[in-house]
Amino acid sequence: MMEAIFGTKQRGNIYTDKNMPKGYRRDYDLFYHGYDLEFKSSNFSKAPRTEDELSHMTQQAEKDIHYKQIGKANPYWHFLHNPEEDPKMIPILKMLDDAEIEWSYGEKNPFI
Repeated sequence: MMEAIFGTKQRGNIYTDKNMPKGYRRDYDLFYHGYDLEFKSSNFSKAPRTEDELSHMTQQAEKDIHYKQIGKANPYWHFLHNPEEDPKMIPILKMLDDAEIEWSYGEKNPFI
């Protein structure tokens, strides 16, 4: 679905920071219009996210905040479905908002 929305299969950038633990690698789904794009296809209205999913997304958001703060990444999250439908997603969305990391949702390209 990401290819249908954004029109490309191009893989995103990969960032590492030698000053951080080895697990602080961040792989993005797509580099698009100057953004390091994270694409989420979960349907939040069908079921709440599991604790593992939430933990994984929280770790991704923490890395995004770090790499944005040091000027390596320009993260942008795009959700296929509205993440606000799952109350468990609100803390992650707040993390993104507080760090001024933009996010959007839907089946249309948010950049056009």
